[in-house]
Amino acid sequence: MRPGASLARAPGDPAARHALSPTAAALSVHPDVAAVPAGLFPQVDVEARPLIRLRAASPDQSMSPHRGYSSTEGTRSPLHTDRKKETMNKMLLLATALAALAFAALPAVASAGTPQTHCPTVSGSQCEFFGTTSSFVELPQTSSSLKIHCSQTTTTGTMTTNGGSVRFLFHGCTDNLFNLPCTTTGQSSGTITTTVLPYDNIYTTDNKTSPGVLMTPAVGSSHFASYTCAHGSTTISGNGLIGSLFGPACGGTAASLSLAFTQSSNGHQTHKQITGTGTIFDLTSGGSTASQIANVSASIIGGSVTLTCV
Repeated sequence: MRPGASLARAPGDPAARHALSPTAAALSVHPDVAAVPAGLFPQVDVEARPLIRLRAASPDQSMSPHRGYSSTEGTRSPLHTDRKKETMNKMLLLATALAALAFAALPAVASAGTPQTHCPTVSGSQCEFFGTTSSFVELPQTSSSLKIHCSQTTTTGTMTTNGGSVRFLFHGCTDNLFNLPCTTTGQSSGTITTTVLPYDNIYTTDNKTSPGVLMTPAVGSSHFASYTCAHGSTTISGNGLIGSLFGPACGGTAASLSLAFTQSSNGHQTHKQITGTGTIFDLTSGGSTASQIANVSASIIGGSVTLTCV
């Protein structure tokens, strides 16, 4: 058998499609092609394509690894060129997809900061506020039709840049069943008082334009208020109460501080989360959810307050 001659196979023999001459079998496969994973390209039916005849290179014609499938002239096979381009395109698409996944995996950062209250005309690190508001107050709960109605609110407290402390005294309080006074021990008839509640400036939604306050019980306690009515004694407890700060407005200055506490349904406070996400803050009474409905206002003693929404 002369060099370069093909091995004889019977017509129709499947092995004939894969047989190479001894010389052709010695040809090396290009590294780029050898590294392509199985199944990356469609299977090629060699019987349906024109035969590309390969001849062994002469001793002075080295087989460059950069030539791929070569003829004696060293030209590149069109099939190899097309496959390489398709491989590069798929690698580019894969890299783009991985970059998109990496970006999506970055942790989300909340856009809302903390509203700041400033008392520029008051010396010292904090300012004080005090005021009595004649407005309807209601203390409902979900497990009972019992509601406490009050006619006035006295608000006292101190304010710093990021929060402060506050105490409410509700006057003219009666129950809706017997219309008899409800009173906290040590107070005049019909007066219900909360404990001194620390508070933090917050946003009720994540838009930096809806400032509010989160009032929490003293450290180590869950107590908000206790009172006694004709039907018996009641204790209001919980982990927090959120109200909206509607005066002054963001970027504005006012001589008083105004807060609103509302409910979305009986016994359920409208705002229960900082920026609408995370921990749920709520009140309980008699084993069920409770709420506070009130609009209160207090004057800054000796000065004014400026609200900065950052």
